[in-house]
Amino acid sequence: MEHHPAAIFVPSPAAWRQSWSTSALVLGWASVCWLAGELWLSSNVMAPLVPAVALAWFGIGLGIGALAFSIAGTAAVFRRSQRAAPLFAAAALPLVLFAAFWVLDTRGLPLRARFELSQGQLDDIADRFEAGAQPMPAFGTLDGGWFDVHALADDGACTRLTTAVDGSTTAGLARCSGAVPSVNGVKFERITGEWWAWRSD
Repeated sequence: MEHHPAAIFVPSPAAWRQSWSTSALVLGWASVCWLAGELWLSSNVMAPLVPAVALAWFGIGLGIGALAFSIAGTAAVFRRSQRAAPLFAAAALPLVLFAAFWVLDTRGLPLRARFELSQGQLDDIADRFEAGAQPMPAFGTLDGGWFDVHALADDGACTRLTTAVDGSTTAGLARCSGAVPSVNGVKFERITGEWWAWRSD
C-alpha cells in the first residue's frame, strides 16, 4: 500500500486530537504547580528574588499556552467542531488560577495561613525572649514552625524575629503591644492581633 509523501509529515486528525489532549493535561498540571509555587512565595515575608523571577517567566509561558488554546478553540468554533468547548476550558484554567492567586495574594491570605500554622511556636519564642532567656542557638536558626528564625531583637514595644535575610535587607515577624509600631528604617504591616510583618528599607 502506497502513502503520499506528505502523509509522513502531516499528522492525522486522531494524532492532532491526542496531541491537543496531552498538551491540555500538561498545561493544567503546570498551572497548578505554578499556583502552588506562587502561594508559597507569597507566604514569605520577603520572597526570594530568583524563584520569584523564575515563576514570573513560567507564568508568562502559561499565558502563551492559554492563548494557543484560545486560538485553537476559536478555529474549532468556525469549523463547528465539538472540540471547541474543551479547548476553551483548557485555555481558561490558567486564567482562573491567575485570578485566584491575585485574590489570595492581595488579601495576604498565604502569609496569614502560614503564620496561623506557626503561631504557637512563634509565641513561645517571643515569650522566652521577653522573659530574659536567649532561645537562639549558638549556630544556625531557630525552629519557628513554618518559619526559620535567624535573629531576635527587642525594640521596646516590639519583639522582632528575623525570618528572611537577603543581603542588607532583612524581614520577619514582630509581636508588638500598643498601636502601630514605629522603628526607624522598618516598615510594618499587620498580620493579626499583636503580630506584624516587618521589612527593613
